Amino acid sequence: MPAGIYQKMLDEFGDTLEQTSEDRDEKTTPKGGGVFMTSCQEKVVNFDKFKNSIAAKFALANNPNSCDALYMQAENDWFFIELKTEKLTKR
Repeated sequence: MPAGIYQKMLDEFGDTLEQTSEDRDEKTTPKGGGVFMTSCQEKVVNFDKFKNSIAAKFALANNPNSCDALYMQAENDWFFIELKTEKLTKR
């Protein structure tokens, strides 16, 4: 994917990695948000927003799953980022 396409995605769906890391799941965050997994201010494509836009454009009955973010470090260095929340327990 050329850098120009990535820039267009950033322009429309750009966010910080911190914002894409927000936990909005009411099962893990009873207040329904405001908990961030990172404070990183690196600009990324919020892939959930991108995916939701595509799903709406094609009027998909079921919204597909996606990763959380897309990051381009260099022209040929792409990273799909998936953030997970888990509680660690002792065994």
